Amino acid sequence: MTFYRLIRTTTATLAVVTIIAVGGCGLRIGSPPAPIPTADGPETQRQMVAIALERVTQAAEQDSGTEATDVAEAAQTYLTDLGGVWIPPPRDEEPSPVSPAKSDPASDTVSALHAGLGDIEEALDVVDSAHSEGLVSMWLTLRSGLSAMENDQHSCQAPCLDLALGTEPFDPTENRDLAQAIAQQAPELVAIYDALGYAQEIRAARSPVGSTQDSRATSAASLRSFADHVAHEGLDDDLDPRQSAYEVDLHDIPATQGELLEHALSAWIVVAAHAPEARSQALDYLWHTYQALNPELSIEVWPGLS
Repeated sequence: MTFYRLIRTTTATLAVVTIIAVGGCGLRIGSPPAPIPTADGPETQRQMVAIALERVTQAAEQDSGTEATDVAEAAQTYLTDLGGVWIPPPRDEEPSPVSPAKSDPASDTVSALHAGLGDIEEALDVVDSAHSEGLVSMWLTLRSGLSAMENDQHSCQAPCLDLALGTEPFDPTENRDLAQAIAQQAPELVAIYDALGYAQEIRAARSPVGSTQDSRATSAASLRSFADHVAHEGLDDDLDPRQSAYEVDLHDIPATQGELLEHALSAWIVVAAHAPEARSQALDYLWHTYQALNPELSIEVWPGLS
């Protein structure tokens, strides 16, 4: 008869496990193995987004077309940035664990993108982490991928200022949270939109009388009105960054407006990442700013977590 005993004490749990082997048979007596660690807020956030990106990657890789290929490559790049989906170690109750994305895949790329956008927004609500701005960048890439898959391109030439403020006029009473968020996170947006309107006024003044001049004058008024509403709702007078005049490249005014929109895009990422009470509105303005810069919706990989 073979008889031996192994005693193991772990400092983490102070559990004593005794193994008795008789004739080659083993018997565990004492505490079970320690449970799988509970994820903290940032890890929960990271895992939610990683699963969403893996679902997008898998669905897009099974799809055809240039847009699907671009979506798959972008999602895989971000998934690598995040370190992939965390999978628990093998256990008696689950000897071969797999990623939730593989056990519950998306039915198609468009569905995966829709769900992924919602998952990222939900993940952003978990915690305001150092990764939040990168996650908003990922949201923007998935949003552009969705529009490209749904053939939602625009025919205007960038920068398309008519797209920059979305389809609904800014209502200061309904968007007070957004104005306050801009004041706290990115007050430069007030000056950016005022400068966009200023440059558009110059374009309107240089245009021949007619529909083009009227359209440019209208968009100029909308841009400066947006800046005025946000400043009035969110900023004290002594913090208002607007100026009476702005530096504009008079030989290429659209280039100046494009640069301003790029600054606006970066600022909206900050607002959407760190102002949960105004996140949905900030994401909407972020998306319309991106459309104004990129009406053909080429799918770009934004900086992510790097």
